[in-house]
Amino acid sequence: MTCKPTPIRNNLSRKERKALTTLRKLTDIVIKPADKGSGTVIMDRSWYVSECDRQLNDTRYYQKQSSDLTSKVQERVKEYTARLHRDSLLAGALFLLVQL
Repeated sequence: MTCKPTPIRNNLSRKERKALTTLRKLTDIVIKPADKGSGTVIMDRSWYVSECDRQLNDTRYYQKQSSDLTSKVQERVKEYTARLHRDSLLAGALFLLVQL
């Protein structure tokens, strides 16, 4: 027996959805979920990019790499998740999702 999922009810009014759509189209702002609580933050894009650069260039927390390590990290993740799947610690669907 299959159950149909309950449709998701929109919690925004038509006017609020339109305003949100308009905001999303603006290129000079960034809309993000707040770090704390369940709020939303709207920031000036140039400030946001500057703040990202400032944090990433803080050598107390980050160090510049001489080469791109993405492929090496991806391979390690695949190896670890394959081992977890083999040991029945990672479900099939989740394993397939992580392997993408």
